[in-house]
Order: sequence, then C-alpha cells, then structure tokens
Amino acid sequence: VCQCPQCRAADPIPDYATDRVLVWTNAIARAVKQRHPDKTLLSLGYGDTVKPPLRVKPESNVVVLYCPWFWNSRTSSAVSFDHPLNVVAMKELMGWLLTCPGRVGLYDYPGSFAYGAAQRVKLYARHGVRHIYFNGPSGDRLHWLAGRLIWHPFLDTEALHDEFVQAYYGPAAAPMGELFRLEQEAVERFSHHRRSAFMPTRAAEAPWWRDYYRRVRELMSQAETMADKADDATKARILAGVADAWQTMLLATHPQTGNSGLRSTPDVFKRDVQHYVDLSRRLLQLAERLRLASLAKGRQTAFADALGKLGLTPPAVKDASAGDPSKLFDQTVAHLDEWLTKPAATEATPKTVTLGFDAPGEAAKWLSDGTQPDLIRPAESATVTTPSGATLRGVRITARLSNLPVVPRGNIQTHVGRFYAERVFDPPLDADGCPFLEVHLHSTRDVPLTLYAGSLRADFFLHAGEQIIRLDLSNFDPAVAANWKRLESLAFDLWPQDNYYPYSPAADVALTVLSVTATNADPSPARLPHQGQALWLSQFRPNIPNRITVPAEHRDKLRRQKQTGSALDYDLSRSTEKFRTFTSHRGLSPMYAILADSAEQRAAEALQRYLQQAFGVRLPINPPGVSPGRDVGNVILVGQQSCRQAGWVADEELKYVGAGGFVAHAWQGRIALAGPDAAGTAAGVARYLEDHGVRFFAPGLVRVADMKDDFLHELYVLDPPWFSPRPDWDLWWMSETVTAAARLSPSDAPHALRLAEAIKNLARAGQRELPAPLLQDAQVSPLSRHVATRLLRDPFADSARMIREFPKPGDR
Repeated sequence: VCQCPQCRAADPIPDYATDRVLVWTNAIARAVKQRHPDKTLLSLGYGDTVKPPLRVKPESNVVVLYCPWFWNSRTSSAVSFDHPLNVVAMKELMGWLLTCPGRVGLYDYPGSFAYGAAQRVKLYARHGVRHIYFNGPSGDRLHWLAGRLIWHPFLDTEALHDEFVQAYYGPAAAPMGELFRLEQEAVERFSHHRRSAFMPTRAAEAPWWRDYYRRVRELMSQAETMADKADDATKARILAGVADAWQTMLLATHPQTGNSGLRSTPDVFKRDVQHYVDLSRRLLQLAERLRLASLAKGRQTAFADALGKLGLTPPAVKDASAGDPSKLFDQTVAHLDEWLTKPAATEATPKTVTLGFDAPGEAAKWLSDGTQPDLIRPAESATVTTPSGATLRGVRITARLSNLPVVPRGNIQTHVGRFYAERVFDPPLDADGCPFLEVHLHSTRDVPLTLYAGSLRADFFLHAGEQIIRLDLSNFDPAVAANWKRLESLAFDLWPQDNYYPYSPAADVALTVLSVTATNADPSPARLPHQGQALWLSQFRPNIPNRITVPAEHRDKLRRQKQTGSALDYDLSRSTEKFRTFTSHRGLSPMYAILADSAEQRAAEALQRYLQQAFGVRLPINPPGVSPGRDVGNVILVGQQSCRQAGWVADEELKYVGAGGFVAHAWQGRIALAGPDAAGTAAGVARYLEDHGVRFFAPGLVRVADMKDDFLHELYVLDPPWFSPRPDWDLWWMSETVTAAARLSPSDAPHALRLAEAIKNLARAGQRELPAPLLQDAQVSPLSRHVATRLLRDPFADSARMIREFPKPGDR
C-alpha cells in the first residue's frame, strides 16, 4: 500500500494499513450497494492489512477474507489454527472475528493436506465463517473432503474419508485407508514442536517410528499386491499413493541424513530405492498408456524431486525432470552403486559446552553502550529468585527504555534508540560441531531483543521471567554454518516495546544473562535446569527479523564512531536467518507454579494432579510470594481474575465464549486458562490437558500419556459451547474418586451414532437446547454420554472418531 505521508497519516498505528484500506473499500461498497444491493464485495486481510482494524468496521456488504501468509502468520497447513504451529494465525483470525463479527471470511492455503483442510473448515463453521476461498488446493482426497464439508460442515470427516477411499482405491481401500490414518496419527502426535512430523529429531521417538515404518511397509506391500486386481485407472491411483509413502519413508531412513534411530544399512536402502524406481517406472508407463498427461508429468516431477531430496540425482542429469524419463530411471539405478561407496553417517559424539556468567568479576568483562550515553549503566552482578524459591546468578544489563527520546511515528509516539551489551570471549568458546546455541536469561519485562553471536544475528521477543532462547545454524547460510567453529563474542540489543506491534508502552528492563551453551543435542527436559521443580513450555517460531527503527542520524553517528574505534559494534549487516525458516524450541520457558482464583481451586488441583501424572512434576498452587501480574512469567494462570490481572485474557474474549466457554492462551512464557464461570474454566483446563495426551472418556476411563520426555506447548483457543453446557456431565473428571468403568455392550456404538446424528440435526437447524428425551437418551451408556458431552460443546466434531477411539473391553 502507499507509504506517502498523507496516506500513512490515515493509519492509527504504523506498519499496518487495515483501517485505511477499509475506508477505501467501504466507499466502493456503499456505491455498489446502491445499484446492486444483493452483492457482496470481498477484500483481503493480507500483508499490511492482516491485523484487524482499530477504528473502521466493514460495511454490511463487505466480507474481509483473512489471509494467513506462510511464515509470519501460518506455519503449517497440515493442522488447524487451534494448534501450536499456528498460534499467530489463530490470534489474528479471532481478532478479526471479535472486531468484525459476521464480516470475516478465509483465504485459505490448503496445499495437499486433506485432514488439515477439513479441520479448519469445521473450525471456521463453528465460529460463524461463511466465506472460504482455497488457494491452490491439491489432490483428489482434499477436494472431496473440503468440497463436502464446505456445504455440510456437520458431517464426519472420517466417514467421508472412508467413503472416498473405498471409491477411489477399490480393492486396496483397506490398506490405503489405514496408511492415511497412520499418517494422520503421526501428524497429531509429533507436529507440536516441528513442521515436519515425519522427520523425527529426538532419539526417544525412534521406537515409535520403527514400528510405524514397519507397519507402513506392510500396508504398501498389501496395496501394491491388490492393485493388480484393479482396472488401470484405479491401479494408477493406488500406485501413486504408495509411491508418495515410499518417498517419505526413504527420506526418514536415509543412511546419511535420516533419523539416527531409523537409518537403513546401505544395502537395504539400495534395495528400497530400486523398488521405488521400479514402482515409479511402472506408474509412469501406466499413466502414458491411459494417456493421462497430467499424471505422467506429475509423477515424473515427484520422482525428480525425491531424488534431489535424497541426494541421488545422477551427475549426468542436469534437469532431472526433463528429457527421457526411462533414461533417468536407468541412470538412477546405475548411480546407486557409486553412491553406496560413500560411508554411512556415523553418530555424532554428544557435545555440550556451557559458560556461566556467575563468576566473580564477570560483570567487568561486559561492555555497555547505546544511543543515549547518559542513560547507560555498566553491567553488574545480580541474582534472581524464581517462583520456586531458587536463586539464579548472572550479569544484569539495565535498559532505561522509557527515558529514550520520543519521536512521532505515524499517529503514535514511539521511543527511539537502543541499549547494547557485549561480551568478548578470550579464549573463544569451542563450538565446533555444535549447531545449536542456547542463551539462558531472565527479563523483568516483555521486551524485543536482538542477539548477536559472533557473526550471526537473530531477533526475539522476550517475555517477563526466565527463558532459554535458541539459534539453529541450519537456518543460516550454509557457508556461514560451515565456518562455525568458535564463539568469539555474545551481544544484545534491547529495543523499546512501542517500536513493534502491538506497540506496548516503553518500559525499563533489567536483563540478567545467566549462561550460554553450544551443543549438538536437541533440547530435552532431562538436560534442562530445575529438574523436578518446573515444566518447560516450548515455543515454535518463524525466524523473522525485527525492523530496526533507529533514526538515520543515530545510525550514521554510531557507524562513524565505530570507524574511529570509539564505539562498540553496531554493524547491522551480520548474517541473519534465511527467509521462511523456523526454529523448533526457539524459546523454552520453565513453568514453576499454578496461580488460581479462590473459586477455581478444584480445577487447579485437577490440573496439578494430571500434569504430575503425565510429566512427573508437581507444581505448587499459589505459592507464597508469587501473585498474578503483567510482569509475572513462568506460571500457569487458572481463572478469569488471575488471567485478567496478568493481562493475558481480555473481557471481550470472555464475552465471546459466553457461559461455559473458555479461553486457553498459552504463549510467551505464560499459560492462561479461564472462562466466565467455573464450568468454563474447568473446560479450558480439560482442553489444555487433552492437548497434552490426557483422554477423558468416562468415570474410570481416563488415559494419561507419558510426557516425561516432552514439553508443554503453546495454544490459543476461544471456545464458545454450541448448546447450553451441562456441568453435571462435564466436571466428573476433576474428582479424585476412582470409579469402576462400566462395561460396553455391542449395541452401544450404533446407539451412540444415532444419538450423534440427532444432536447434529438439531445444530443444523440452529437449535441451542437439547430436548429432555434426547438428554435422557444420552445416559444409556458411557459411550453415548461421552459422545453427547463432546457434541454439546462442538457439534461439528467427528462422532465416528469418538466412537472408534473410545476404550473397548480389554484395551489398556
């Protein structure tokens, strides 16, 4: 959008032009409405207009399609927005829905992720969205599911999926359906902290994945065998699905780049690649015989792409997707023997090097500078007391951000300048073979920070409290990463909070730097501090650089000072993380305690109990000396009073979810779970526990996953119940009383399906209350009550899946 002074003056805040664009859109809409009162205009919430407006609302004939751009809003299309990978997208979408109810649609990027698209369609429908545009949907399965659900979002995804698989894969429907179900299970189990669920990074996952790929091999073999019983068109569809599964497995079991616990031997990998080549050749020949040019081109491109990712493209082939495909197949097989002469990857020797900043005299080794010399204070030794009562020691850097000069920036006033601190290591820290750098620190307030590690630069938004921030060298230019041997210096810039959205008031900050660690190990709770005292909340983040707002005259002055040797290093040209890269565990925050309203003690105690069962750590409730506040981090807040005091739940959010609804806001070192009433808060606690592997089926039927080697994850959900809530049904799980589970009978599942359809029919008709006979019918069995309880809150949910997952007699 235009950046001239006159246009920017129409923006209530800098960086975003949503209000200005809506003024223009509304003017057109009013003119159109006079001649075409039945027409609706579509606009985009995209780029500079992705944030909801502050002053202007869309006209009644305008719908704004929220557009979650890949990188800074949306991370993955494989999952819905109520997922840790898409927290920013969910926040932006709900911001639009709270601001412009009834005038919001979606410009969705589904890719080829059928289940993810289905989940989002149901989410949109539940929140009243009625306008959806899919950009570039790929795959027949996705088109079928999304096409049916857009018209009928109350339908069951699993039932629709089974219907599609049966028609599409014919005799191979059973193994193909099970293959897709396994893939979805992997996405749901392992995508909370990384974008690709199918490339495991942690050794503890290896046993699960070995069993997974053993089962995948069996299913692929069955499907290939059954393909011979099908007509050619069906056979082509079966073999295409199997080929895609082979590509995923080859990447995971690669002898050099696969997961260390899954790598094949060279001989096994050669046999697998040869089978994949033969399958691809067979599929291409079949496509040509059927004269399906698009299928032939697509499979040829997919094969070339797989070779590139596997590092197997024959040297003689410059463009693997062009030319004679049979030649490419032959050259790939011939090249395998040469490739197999390369040694398989060996397990890296574990290496972790840590330097603490708590030694006597350490503060004197830190240099301080900034754009306002009279505000600079030297670094000093400091201690920090955690909510658990532990003492942390390090070096404190004080940044008086609120005293920096104030300049106009559009329609707001912002503080301008920076505080800088630097530590040179002599000798340098040995980081050879360590692709991860971790800095352990504590901040008294939320604050933007730029980290300089030698020649590398990365940007973070710190939260109030203790945290570990991480760099992953794979996100930088390969040449830079290859030369990473020693860490010669560590430095920070602290920026005024009002420089960045949402432009919070600038406030002074004390940053205590505790330690720096270079390692080749992914983080695991077992190697992090505070064993037995805290649970660790992990952040998944896109690597987005902060916009530097130092005025040109300041920047030029500092550069001149550097050239004369009278200033520290302010060179902004250091190597930054690459475009559209992401860091798993970008930030790690210890959760020390549960702070609960007096009216929410029962929910807090249930949360405490189930977290201990899952993670093995018992968090104290309302420990002495810790109370909710805007500058309190590292805590779980339960109840609307505590969450409001911390500024982590807003009145408009509680109003939106209504009676029995809840807000779950786990983000930036705090977890807030609150509803307008006790039943809503309890529902929020249950949802966050279920997101971490706890399953509440019925009294005596609760399953708790072993999460002792895992992290808490972020989440943002506004959950208004569809039907009037039934606290007598919802709250049984908070009791410590153990009840014997009732036995199920063969008639329970059919009855539960009929009950589910009756509830969904009422929701389709816009009803918000269940009649007494249906409420009574829901009490027939534990399964029926479980299904009814879920559908009262969300009638768009999949009842077929609820019934399939409900424990059967003999299940463990």
